[in-house]
Amino acid sequence: MNEFKLPLTPITEQTFIRQGWRQVSINDFYDDVPEGKREDDNGAHYWMIALPKQRDDEYAAYLVSNASDDSKVTKEVGLKPGQFFVEMLDMDGLGFCKTEEQLEILYNALTGEDINK
Repeated sequence: MNEFKLPLTPITEQTFIRQGWRQVSINDFYDDVPEGKREDDNGAHYWMIALPKQRDDEYAAYLVSNASDDSKVTKEVGLKPGQFFVEMLDMDGLGFCKTEEQLEILYNALTGEDINK
């Protein structure tokens, strides 16, 4: 038998830009913290996309990345600087993806659509 290996393309900022994700400052996530009391985010951000991505109502499910300044967490899951993982928002790790290929399969399974279109 021939060995078959799937490509393992890391998820990067270019992935999110190409697929149409929305970049969000980490401070925007904490609506309950008053403006003057928020910590300096130093440009830290994460990425979000609705399921499906053209949906924009308050009840949409979302995929969300780790924050861009989470170097300790990304190292723990085996990623290099500049790489991201993705999971479903507020689902405690459900849908965890570390590669573009995993992300494409998950998005298609949840929406029936191609995330790259």
